[in-house]
Amino acid sequence: MDIRFFHKDDNAEPYISEKHFSLFSSFDFFKFHSTCKQDFYFIVTKANTSTIIAQGAFYNLKSGIYISHKNSTFGGVELITDCDVTCISKIIECIEDYVRFLGGRTIIARLAPLNGQTIMCDWLVNAYIVRGWSIVNADISHEMEIASRTEFEDIINRNRRRVIKKGLGKGFEFRRLSRDFASHVYTLIKRNRESKGYPMTMSYNDLDKQLTRFPDFYRLFGIYDNGNILIAAAVCVMIKESYMYVLYWGDDENRNEYSPVTLLAKGIYYTCIEDKISWLSVGRSTLKSFPNEGLVNFKESLGFKPIIQITVSKEIIC
Repeated sequence: MDIRFFHKDDNAEPYISEKHFSLFSSFDFFKFHSTCKQDFYFIVTKANTSTIIAQGAFYNLKSGIYISHKNSTFGGVELITDCDVTCISKIIECIEDYVRFLGGRTIIARLAPLNGQTIMCDWLVNAYIVRGWSIVNADISHEMEIASRTEFEDIINRNRRRVIKKGLGKGFEFRRLSRDFASHVYTLIKRNRESKGYPMTMSYNDLDKQLTRFPDFYRLFGIYDNGNILIAAAVCVMIKESYMYVLYWGDDENRNEYSPVTLLAKGIYYTCIEDKISWLSVGRSTLKSFPNEGLVNFKESLGFKPIIQITVSKEIIC
């Protein structure tokens, strides 16, 4: 295998192939988020060929701490095809050596959920551990496989079915939204999160920049009442062609008795079926491994299942 390292201003285009990889491991995503000259991107190819095996990026946070990924739900090495276990270990070793060359002292990787959507994810975890990385967090991501023959009401609990019926009786309507509605969507979600004591991890300006840079990867959805007022909304990211992630969602706290976000979840579920999206994630329900019980109960009442998502770290010896 051959491995090449690139920085933000390098010309990596001759080696780039975005097919089959996630948005988070793309070179364009790296360039967008890189703020330090020592941030680096890597591409692994089969020896003496242009056939890509893996790619990804690491970012220098401060004082020699490198992390992957700093602005997405997961990072680390992403494989595009099966390869032997020795090759996986060698890729990780090369990354460690490059961080050492850059003067780094700690390297952290937030790995993808072990949901089968990442190639050889179990062997990747094994390779990190064998090479001396430690598990520093064992978070839980809630996700579901979309089954086209399963009705949404069959996977949710009785209370969720009740509020859906109640909302539909009031004339609530699910809609796909264009980017023109982004500020309305953001304002509603921000107000909802603040009412629950959750911060917005992204400003509206930052979201708007991402919508501009990656228009094909973002989806906006909403629930409107019979007065054409937005009462629930979601910002979703197409991580891969068949894998969608709910980045943010929320509803109008004054409509709690109807739980409009439940009807929103139903609309997103059937959108996945219509668009042939096979996997839907609503993100982590833990913070540094500790579960948020209310969040866990809410997501599981909607039919989402817990999937382990680990973060690994290693101290680099110079």
